Amino acid sequence: MRGAGGRRGVGGATLALVLTWTSVGGAQTTTLRGELLHRNGEAATGARLVVVGHPPEVVIRDGGLFSHLLSGEPDEVTLRVVGDPELEVLYPPDGRTPVPRDPGAVVAVVVGRQIGEAVEDRIDQDLRALRETLEVRGVSEAEIQAVLRSELDGLVTRIADLTEGAVGRAVAGAAQVELRERISRHLRSYSRTSRDLVDAFRLIDVREPMSQANFLALYNAMAAYNDGYSELDQGLAEAASEVRRAWSGESGDSTAQEVSKVLDLIHDDFHQTVLALREPLLVIQAEHNGGNPSGDDLRRARQAVVDALDRLEPLLTELEAEIPPTLELLRRP
Repeated sequence: MRGAGGRRGVGGATLALVLTWTSVGGAQTTTLRGELLHRNGEAATGARLVVVGHPPEVVIRDGGLFSHLLSGEPDEVTLRVVGDPELEVLYPPDGRTPVPRDPGAVVAVVVGRQIGEAVEDRIDQDLRALRETLEVRGVSEAEIQAVLRSELDGLVTRIADLTEGAVGRAVAGAAQVELRERISRHLRSYSRTSRDLVDAFRLIDVREPMSQANFLALYNAMAAYNDGYSELDQGLAEAASEVRRAWSGESGDSTAQEVSKVLDLIHDDFHQTVLALREPLLVIQAEHNGGNPSGDDLRRARQAVVDALDRLEPLLTELEAEIPPTLELLRRP
């Protein structure tokens, strides 16, 4: 799946590192350029970063941007956040990251408080409160410990279930973002090329003999439309089924139906009407390539184009009205 960009926020920070290679005094060195951000997208201004073995310490300023010169040509560096006990490197493991040789490469490092620490604090508070409640009411120590063990045993099972569910939701969320962006991109692009096609025909009076330049303008509009339709047809061939899988339950079914409705309008109505333009345009084209069509054939061809355009305009208006609410449905979890 193509990923879709988006900032995540769970308290912590994301460090994007861009590495470029420079030569100083004949010795090869590496400049580490990056941006330190909280996972909610805010700059981690004031945070202190250490690249182990490559002093001095880096203080993040200027919207999270920094530049740091590494010693020599290390294959790997270790990153640490200092001065804030709440922050530690969560990814990559142990803070060790390879140093790419590609000057345009970006290395992501995630820092924050371990989820386990926050959970541990909450568990400790809840168990203390439970103990105090039982002690005040004269419950024996043995019974208290039995209750606390039972609580913890249930918690272990629950955490396992929550972990599996959280991973599943994260994967599903990524699939929804990718699918939403792909459907939006193809539908909006197709809508624009369709409007350009209709406008091109409206700007040129096809009922009258047209110049070669005007016919070429129509030909180019048709070619651009054909490219747009081909891209949509390939990119959204399984879109409804993908939506049904990415959004579970009734939400997935109803959203998939709306996506199918828009695609059916495109494939079965609008595009089929566009195809009706091909034959009359071939007759009109013959005026410019020595085919010598008869006057009656030309009149019938021009009228066929006019009739097709009269059908295309309301279909395109309907399509343009259907796309925004369909895309809005895809924004729902």
